Amino acid sequence: MDRGGQWGERDGAAPQWEPYSRGILNHYVLASDAEIQVDRSTGADLTRWWFVAPPKFHGNHVNAYGGQLHFSLGSTAGDFSPPKRHSGARLVEIECATCAANTGIRLAYFAQGSDLDGSTKALTIPLTASSWRKDPKSTIETWTAPSTCEMVEVLSGVSAMRVLGDHTAWYESMALDDVGLERGSSSPPVDCAAWYH
Repeated sequence: MDRGGQWGERDGAAPQWEPYSRGILNHYVLASDAEIQVDRSTGADLTRWWFVAPPKFHGNHVNAYGGQLHFSLGSTAGDFSPPKRHSGARLVEIECATCAANTGIRLAYFAQGSDLDGSTKALTIPLTASSWRKDPKSTIETWTAPSTCEMVEVLSGVSAMRVLGDHTAWYESMALDDVGLERGSSSPPVDCAAWYH
């Protein structure tokens, strides 16, 4: 992890930089739940905390379209048994505040299978429209895939990027390392050129 670009934590204590190695985690950031708010009627966790990208991840990353976002993630404490895990959680969010005529677009990559089981793993997420879902900005609509040009627009004007740290409905500690964007093998689609920032 580049210490000059540490990932911060939203809604909790700042993460701690760890100058150690644990398997594939090497000089990583570590953060823990600072507060739990559980809905008494449903038992659902009402708040989630995130590792938040430093400014070097903001700006124009349009050349990453068709490439991938990669990072390593693992737990150091917590109960990750299936009943405790957040099923169907948004694992990564990318936002563009100036997209869609300054109304903003938020895209999410939803956790797959064992993404939230607490084991340490290297994750690779494709930066293509079909892999992501667009926030409908409504509680009655569903998240649907963005268009290719919407994905290109968001990558060309990233204003926020987050990786979920809160994987369970109770307390846990999570480690994040090796976050990066890899360039796609081809240029962004020419018919989306008007969407670039």
